[in-house]
Amino acid sequence: MRLQDAYPVVVTDRLVACRDFYTRWLGFQVVFEASWFVYLASGAPSTDASAGDRPYGIAFMASDHPSAPLGPETFAGRGLFLTLQVEDARQEFERVWLGLYTWGVGRISDALRRPRLRRALEAVTGAVLVGLGARLAWERR
Repeated sequence: MRLQDAYPVVVTDRLVACRDFYTRWLGFQVVFEASWFVYLASGAPSTDASAGDRPYGIAFMASDHPSAPLGPETFAGRGLFLTLQVEDARQEFERVWLGLYTWGVGRISDALRRPRLRRALEAVTGAVLVGLGARLAWERR
């Protein structure tokens, strides 16, 4: 038997979120996509001669598709891990960490610009400042 490819298939309720995470943060590319299944491959083939010239893949399948084979339940965070071997782990960690940090700060910034949230924060801040002022005034008596 000559194996052409092997890759894990993760059954999930968050197909689009999984695809977006792997393409945005890990550099994978969509090879095949349907409403119920997506197959992703690493962006560039390995330069390691022992690894061959093919990219590495992972697939995600929607849990509610009628053609899903019996057995694979929706992934619940247990019993699977995926190792992604890279040339410089520290550099990749920093790239992903800084990217996620930047993304998170952007999301928080967007949320803080919402008028309703700003009014609520201003009200809480005002109440805290009034409370601190009252405490200082009370202690000086």
